[in-house]
Amino acid sequence: MKLFIHFDEQGQVLSVAKVHAAGERTQNPFLHVERQELVLELNLTEEFHALDAHEIAEQYMVDVKLRQLTKKAVAKEKSAKKTARKKSGKKPPDRQG
Repeated sequence: MKLFIHFDEQGQVLSVAKVHAAGERTQNPFLHVERQELVLELNLTEEFHALDAHEIAEQYMVDVKLRQLTKKAVAKEKSAKKTARKKSGKKPPDRQG
């Protein structure tokens, strides 16, 4: 299987496709790509096979220079904010909607 990552010039993942590849050369599944967007083609590893396409898009970004996927550090930032909030004793503001 192949993994296709559609991303922008900052490395943000726009969409992900997992494709069963019959041969070595697989056609890009993204029909319309803007000028500032690119598509990265990778062999599907066990790590990515276990994730749904939307999970890859949420948890990873593309290192544009190295042309490879890197894990986002968002989860660490969120837990650091929670820890700081617990230490300060402040409660998050009520959400009104």
